[in-house]
Amino acid sequence: MLNYYISVIYRMSAYPPPLQDLPIYNSVEFIEENFPLTIQDAKSFFLEYPTAQGAETLQNIVVNGTSAFNSDMTINGDLEIHTPGTGITFPDGTIQTTASTGNTETHTSDTPTYDAVNNWTIYLFQTYPTTFDKFNWNCSPPYTAQTTRQLTNLGSSPPLAVGEIIFQPFSYFMMNGVGVKQPYQATSSNMITYCAGFQQNYSITATGIGVNLNTTTIVSGTPNGLPQFFSNDLTENNGTCPPTANPITGYISIGVEGNFSNNGVATMNFYEVS
Repeated sequence: MLNYYISVIYRMSAYPPPLQDLPIYNSVEFIEENFPLTIQDAKSFFLEYPTAQGAETLQNIVVNGTSAFNSDMTINGDLEIHTPGTGITFPDGTIQTTASTGNTETHTSDTPTYDAVNNWTIYLFQTYPTTFDKFNWNCSPPYTAQTTRQLTNLGSSPPLAVGEIIFQPFSYFMMNGVGVKQPYQATSSNMITYCAGFQQNYSITATGIGVNLNTTTIVSGTPNGLPQFFSNDLTENNGTCPPTANPITGYISIGVEGNFSNNGVATMNFYEVS
């Protein structure tokens, strides 16, 4: 019996693959490694600078300067901002530093009062959120109070320069900021009552919810200071013996320089953040 052995030897190329797959061999599709590289050839293998050729897939990148995205940006993972005090700036100038929970409240001020001595208008808000730990807010009078700015006597030989258009003074403003809830407790000194027919020492204590506010931006107005929260008086319920404290509340005070008192009440919008 005769045995036959067939040996097959595979030889692999030691040069780069062809530029494209073709049904027949074409030496033009193979480029030798020591062949001179032209700019046009390099565009098929390397990323072009400063403008890339098309869609690129990158791994990790570090940008030490400013990045400009001229179209939509889709983020499939998390967006993290690590530098304190920074955030996302929107076209209206507001800066978001925290994420909204979707919970919002709107509250209306009392009739504004104008202090002619100090030249400022005060808005008092008797109601405000008491369940939002952290929030963004904005405050403004009705936009219907905004008046048309008149520019007259521009000349008689068109074209006539009109120039910059600024807000009509004391007609409208918009204030934005951030805030946090501030619980507080108010306790009286020692007091004396005879409600039971004899002398008793007692004190009253009430707990309330306040807010601390900070202004980040204001358009067409100048605040007369930071918004403030004031507690109402600590009062007692004489229907109990010894008397006990009545619930305690407070109010927000916002002041703006100038006379806005004829422009209607203001509203505050609160947006809870996580």
